[in-house]
Amino acid sequence: MKIDQTRLDQELDFILSQQRELEDMLTPVEQSVNELSAVSTYQQHADIEREHTYVCLSVCLSVCISLSLYLSVRACVCQ
Repeated sequence: MKIDQTRLDQELDFILSQQRELEDMLTPVEQSVNELSAVSTYQQHADIEREHTYVCLSVCLSVCISLSLYLSVRACVCQ
């Protein structure tokens, strides 16, 4: 019984040391993820601005095409 308890304690110590090693390895990874989250937030803002600019340009292009067609039709009617 004592041998079993000793073996179990050794296995638990091994598991604990493995857990600590994994936590030590995860710390830099978690820091990198946090840094990337900040960059990702900035990137999301840039993507929103880019999308807004694209929509505005699309509207301007549509207006220019409409005006061009209107002026073409008007020029034909006036001749």
